[in-house]
Amino acid sequence: MAETIVIMFVVAGLLFVAWQRASARARILAQFDRGTVAVSAGGEASPPARAWRPPQLVSPAVGLAVGLGAVLLGTPPALGLAAGVATIVVVALLAGTLAERRRQRLERQLAEAIDITVSSLRAGVGISDALGDAAEIAKPPIRPQLVHFLARIQHGEDPVFACKDTARSVRLESFRLFYFALAVHWEGGGSLARTLATTGRFIRDRAEVGRRIRSQSAEARFSVLGIFALTYVLAALMWRANPEPMEGFLGTGLGQGLVALGAVLQALGAGWISRLVRIRY
Repeated sequence: MAETIVIMFVVAGLLFVAWQRASARARILAQFDRGTVAVSAGGEASPPARAWRPPQLVSPAVGLAVGLGAVLLGTPPALGLAAGVATIVVVALLAGTLAERRRQRLERQLAEAIDITVSSLRAGVGISDALGDAAEIAKPPIRPQLVHFLARIQHGEDPVFACKDTARSVRLESFRLFYFALAVHWEGGGSLARTLATTGRFIRDRAEVGRRIRSQSAEARFSVLGIFALTYVLAALMWRANPEPMEGFLGTGLGQGLVALGAVLQALGAGWISRLVRIRY
């Protein structure tokens, strides 16, 4: 009984940590979908579109469902908790990978939008028209964010305040650099085309460095999933080859508690390795 209580507290802690990480990631990526404004052909802004928010509790919800489902099917509670914890870790790692890919896509689209803006500025187009050209050609998910920013300026809001406010709300370094560059130009003047060209080149170089870091750390990241897969594959093979000792071991409270504890420690180790190989650049 005491072992089960301890395991429940550990699992609750893991759920809380996973929720915090998922919430922080979702808040960052949801900035590009929250409160966007669609601009009609006549130049008028329609009411804000419904924001799409990435699910913030995917890994805890899936892990909890798997654990409860296993218990309802007759699995001992400790083994159900072990299955839930393993599911949380695997789903959290996959969700982190998808979020990273979406961030890379956003930065690539931003670099393309900057190139379009620089080309329009060098052709003699005004700032608002150049940003409008970039917003028109850009694709989701960056297009609604650019349209919203441009609509704020076209409806009379102070451009410097709009840039600084957007830079504070969007917590991605590349986008903050872009909006701060616009704010500096509107506040102090200067050649915006040259500044944005340098900014776009910096974003592309940063993305290239990130790609190299991810390729070099791919072995460590895949090893995390490999550890999980190898452990449970070996357990399944041992069960199939000699089921009586395995059933006797898992039929005792001590055996179930040790299996659950091993799953929790494995989850902590996987999270630690994942955190070590996640390098900020």
